Amino acid sequence: EANAQLSKDSSGDITRVLEVTRACGTKVSILHGNHMEMLPAYLLGAAGVCTAMASVFPESCIELYELSVVKQNWNEARRCFEELGPLFRFCQEHSLARCVKEASEIMGRPLGPQRKPLSGLNEQDRKALSELLHQYGYCPVTAS
Repeated sequence: EANAQLSKDSSGDITRVLEVTRACGTKVSILHGNHMEMLPAYLLGAAGVCTAMASVFPESCIELYELSVVKQNWNEARRCFEELGPLFRFCQEHSLARCVKEASEIMGRPLGPQRKPLSGLNEQDRKALSELLHQYGYCPVTAS
């Protein structure tokens, strides 16, 4: 008998969350690994989402978790998820790893240089990210 109590799924197949919860019940907690699928992962039974987004935007991720998993208020959870859509999509489209580093730096919490082969965002994308951060209340817009 396996002793696994937790499984992280980053397979890209959201239905795996449902498959594991059906097969294991509450014996195994699932952490889904894709911020773009947070809401459906919670709906399908994930205990949490393991994403770098949470290190930069913890309040937003906690709010979505609480609305989904704790309160099971799916209408409010959907509203929250849709509200976060532009920020989540930007990070998806511009590489989550790059955006986490850039956002942390913009917010005054530098994490060091990008690991090769990644590079930072170009000036236009960095400005767009800064504006999104300001829009979501994570930092003031500064002249660059």
